Amino acid sequence: MFELSPAEHTAHTLSKRARLLAAGGAILALAAAAAPAAADTLVYVKNGNVYVSQRDGTQARAITTAANGWAWPSETDAGIIAVAGGLPRISGTFNPSGGDEIYEFDQQGRQLAGPVPTQGSYSTVSDPEYVSHFRVAPDNSNVAWTDVSGYASPFTSWRSPSGAGSFSTAEDSYGAPLPYSSPEWWGPGHLLIAHDGSAWPGQAEYAMYDVADGSSPGWANDEAIGSSSSYQVTVARSGLTWAVMTDDGADNGGTIQNIAITLETAASQPPGTNIDDTHCTITLPAARFTHGSSLASMSFSADGSTLAWAQDDGIYEANVSDPTNCPSVTGSVHMVVPGGQMPFLGAAALSPPSPGPRPVAGAPGTSITVLHVSRRARTATLRFRGSGGSGPLSFRCKLDRGPWSSCRSPRVYKHLKKGKHTFRVEAVDRRGKVDPTPATRRFTV
Repeated sequence: MFELSPAEHTAHTLSKRARLLAAGGAILALAAAAAPAAADTLVYVKNGNVYVSQRDGTQARAITTAANGWAWPSETDAGIIAVAGGLPRISGTFNPSGGDEIYEFDQQGRQLAGPVPTQGSYSTVSDPEYVSHFRVAPDNSNVAWTDVSGYASPFTSWRSPSGAGSFSTAEDSYGAPLPYSSPEWWGPGHLLIAHDGSAWPGQAEYAMYDVADGSSPGWANDEAIGSSSSYQVTVARSGLTWAVMTDDGADNGGTIQNIAITLETAASQPPGTNIDDTHCTITLPAARFTHGSSLASMSFSADGSTLAWAQDDGIYEANVSDPTNCPSVTGSVHMVVPGGQMPFLGAAALSPPSPGPRPVAGAPGTSITVLHVSRRARTATLRFRGSGGSGPLSFRCKLDRGPWSSCRSPRVYKHLKKGKHTFRVEAVDRRGKVDPTPATRRFTV
């Protein structure tokens, strides 16, 4: 754990030259961070839904079909996409930074897990909190996020995407939540945690945190950050290339005057990293960053050759395979997804699209359990049930070409005409989500 004196803990004062050093778990960390051969997919949000595409933005397809506050998608090495959802509202106002529930999908749009409430969400506390900056571990063991509280500094939490186990929080040696956020996984066992708010000049900026034992080698005060009012940090899987995005919005009354990405290299992988070499700065158009670095969602490809980020007008990428060649890096900046937001570069290959119907994320399912037909009485009795969705379910039924109407189980039809009939029933949850594939049963009277 972090070992600070009470005075240091109160003042949040750490040495400027504190670097990422740790003695234990180095072999495990190196193995966990080993990169696949290449990153082949890009996941992002556009027009209220989550998309997956090739790394260059081609062959894009939506994996969600209904707006649900989707934000901060990321992807495991096996192609499972984790995303925040849940349409949270803060003091009656929609929160654009992310939902308060965890969902997971495959690349075909089939829902694999969720909704799982997050710590700090409206599902778990009454204080007006919300979450952002979701990131799934490469092995799908955990999802980490920033918990933004109405009464304290942001901090980092994580839990299993299935909801198993309990919430975990990055804490200091006193057991208090570390007032930092914007977590990025380095392998399945370490989180790069950076402050997501006003900088404290001359003090700690980011650190590599071990989720197994809560240890950290100390905070790194990066000169590339300086006294910038807002910043994000991300690291390549190799641990040898780092990117720091800074802006000065808070210093200019909320209006950004300067925003840039600085590329740095390290002599060795973390733990044991000493980041001293700054090679290239990509100056970005300040007018295209309404939210500054907070929603830029920087992400390295698995092979470290590409860096993606979001601007107000879409998703951009740059070739950073040689961060020492700044003219080549800056000359490679280009847009890949107009209107896209919150990009994440994944290591999984893009699977072929599914020819069948895709479910609506979080929508309920419906099944018919009993069908009894009396041809002599010309009656039909059907029993059905629903599953999934959010809250109590209601149902709508339809016979042949008749209209949809509210119904409940059992549904009895009398005075039926002789011949063939088709019955359909669909479940509806409390948020109005409807089963996109109604249960259907055909019968003859």
